Amino acid sequence: MTAAQIARLYQTTALGWIVCDYTGRIGALLTLALIPVARATAFRREPLRTSWPETSLWILGLVVLFPLIGPWINHVVTLWIPNTRLGRYIAPAGWLSILDLTAGMALTAYHEEIVFRRCARAVFNPRWGDGVAMIVITSVLFAAFHWTTGIGNISAVFFFGIYAMCFLRRVGSLWPLIVAHFLIDFIQFGGLHLLF
Repeated sequence: MTAAQIARLYQTTALGWIVCDYTGRIGALLTLALIPVARATAFRREPLRTSWPETSLWILGLVVLFPLIGPWINHVVTLWIPNTRLGRYIAPAGWLSILDLTAGMALTAYHEEIVFRRCARAVFNPRWGDGVAMIVITSVLFAAFHWTTGIGNISAVFFFGIYAMCFLRRVGSLWPLIVAHFLIDFIQFGGLHLLF
């Protein structure tokens, strides 16, 4: 995943950027699928532990709060610590934009929730438990994965990670979190965040 991020830094076209990004994400998921113990953890099905109305509120909370709070955190931290962004998303156009806003955002949400919520929780839970320490550690790991986006965005993503892990712990199933993550990315990268 990190090698793909480094390769992304040197891309000058949207297609090149997307190929590097998708390759890293698909490679990580394939690696998990090929290792039996990792596969059993990463791709297991979990039932909802909450009612549909409560699950919907968790999704709605993340989808509404993050587009409001995330950019504010990013802006404030970037004012304090400027010029830390190493790379940028190269926005595609035409059919590539449609592909990225649908399949690409779905891949991103699925990959990041599998790796940074389900797998990270399984790795850190035995040593740190399922409480505050595990939530903070997995959120730091998730934020660090966004290292090319600057300290401001890393800070915003850290808070996303905290909410997301609390969401997963309460709801029990990963798919509602994947849906929420997809919607947030769709809003942000589709330009809909400007409506908030």
